[in-house]
Amino acid sequence: MGGAGLKIYDFAFCGEKGMLAATSEGLFRSRDGGQTWALHYDPLPRIPYHQICSSRRDPSNIYLLSRQENQIYESRDGGEAWSAISNQGLASIRVLALHCDSKEENATLYLVTENRGIYALAPDVQLQPQQAAATRSGE
Repeated sequence: MGGAGLKIYDFAFCGEKGMLAATSEGLFRSRDGGQTWALHYDPLPRIPYHQICSSRRDPSNIYLLSRQENQIYESRDGGEAWSAISNQGLASIRVLALHCDSKEENATLYLVTENRGIYALAPDVQLQPQQAAATRSGE
């Protein structure tokens, strides 16, 4: 898998023996439990990817983050096909991490941002900041 300078940032299981690895050289895929790996780039650009998360309720829904491009990609078929999630409202916000909440039927994707808080991205809903309610004890 990759050259000597390859850095693996994150990985995820997809399917019975499938694995995806977010690396400094792009997204790599194994279909045999990690025995062999191949660069998975079509239609994804060959850029560093930093995090992968999937829905526990539906593991075929996978999200991929490139901090370099400040772009999130989504697959709804276990990593076979990918599409960029519109970054409308996100272009000036640096995303540091992803978390997929699987409690709901339609999972919400949470985006942890640099100095801007946490945003929730629900299916078919525009990007919205999460409002954290804080109260002092005794109130």
